[in-house]
Amino acid sequence: MNRSFQKTIFFLLGFCICSKLIYCQENTTKIIIDGKGKITYPGTLEIRFKDFFIRESIDSNCKVAFIIPRLIKGEDGFSVLYRKDYSEMISTAWASGNINFNGSGFVLYDLKEGQLGFARQWPAVTWKSTKNVLDLYMNGEAKGSTDLTRGIEPEKNHRFVWKFNSEIICDTTLSLPYNVKRTCTCDEEKKKVSIK
Repeated sequence: MNRSFQKTIFFLLGFCICSKLIYCQENTTKIIIDGKGKITYPGTLEIRFKDFFIRESIDSNCKVAFIIPRLIKGEDGFSVLYRKDYSEMISTAWASGNINFNGSGFVLYDLKEGQLGFARQWPAVTWKSTKNVLDLYMNGEAKGSTDLTRGIEPEKNHRFVWKFNSEIICDTTLSLPYNVKRTCTCDEEKKKVSIK
């Protein structure tokens, strides 16, 4: 096998791996658990769904970030198990109950008294267009094309721009609260955005 061919193969393998990683990052769910006042550092938290679990160390702020390797949508629930000082003994457990995951991919979960918690999700936005596939920009950054769903930071103004061949077709600014799901559609003829 000549050297040029080897370099080509390694480049293609690297490209495929990177592409897969980027795809996975966009199709994950991040759950941040805040246990201030309910758990102590050091220790571990474990998040359990029906078919898998992940265990992570508690940071000094009594928070843990879990990256779930899929985008969770619809009704689902999980339990949280606390182990103090890295022991295998479970000190406390919480149950989320059923959560209607909106597909934003970002959930904040606060541990509360009585083995229950309080979940908040970033708003999920789907961008659509009435005719062509348009390029989508959020706060000046390219995000992809229409028929895209993403979570956006709540209670903050975001500017959305739809473009076709670098021409701005629609433009709107939007701020949304936690836990909602919205569809923003660009009407290409009227150059107006409808939000449902």
